[in-house]
Amino acid sequence: MRLLHAAFLFQNPGLSVSDVAYRMDYSSPQSFGRHLRAVLGVTAASFRRRFPFDVAQARYIDLLITRTGRPCGRYTPSTRGRGTKAQAP
Repeated sequence: MRLLHAAFLFQNPGLSVSDVAYRMDYSSPQSFGRHLRAVLGVTAASFRRRFPFDVAQARYIDLLITRTGRPCGRYTPSTRGRGTKAQAP
């Protein structure tokens, strides 16, 4: 998700790699670059070219949502422990 946000920020051609790194709360541009190399095996400049937001979003959806094999369903929170008390027999 963090790299998806970075791809979104890289849509702005006025932002440098350093700007994006600091906006993403990395301690330095070098730290951001190390993370990209570890996760995707690319440099920050290459990430900017190869993963525009629409490509990054499609990859994110494919890798993390579609491949789980489960369709996204409706979220139904449990009511246990929410002030409901068991009634005495």
